[in-house]
Amino acid sequence: MAAFISAFFYFDLGRFLTLQNLKVNQQALVDYYQRNTLLTIGIFLAVYMVQTAFSLPGAAIMSLAAGALFGLLWGTVLVNIGATGKFFHHHHAGHNSGYIVYVNAGSSLATIDKLSDVTSFRVLGSFALLGLFALIPVFYIKLKKKKNNSDWHLTCINV
Repeated sequence: MAAFISAFFYFDLGRFLTLQNLKVNQQALVDYYQRNTLLTIGIFLAVYMVQTAFSLPGAAIMSLAAGALFGLLWGTVLVNIGATGKFFHHHHAGHNSGYIVYVNAGSSLATIDKLSDVTSFRVLGSFALLGLFALIPVFYIKLKKKKNNSDWHLTCINV
């Protein structure tokens, strides 16, 4: 493990994990993915797991790459598998929304010029709405419970 981490920094492999590199090579990566789907997924997961396990730089770019290559749905699934595998689950539990933001942004890579664009109003607004939609079942259950309690209360009064 120490040799791998040392090699990463010695050969400056982090220089490949930049937004500019991703944008320049996006079409080549997509073409490779279309020709070698399972291999691309396997390589992506392996690199993401190693990056996560050793806390190497590049998680944001890797998540953007997942969106750019695999789209929002599959990119999110792969990033969650890569980051929350059974060996590394305790390090990243509860960060699913941070992954989705980057994968979503990666799926529209052409509109991103710098990493701070990931937290644009459009992206943050869409997740605020997603959060509100996620609360609908909670409010429904509370209203139903309240109605059932008031019905029980009225039944007791009428008896």
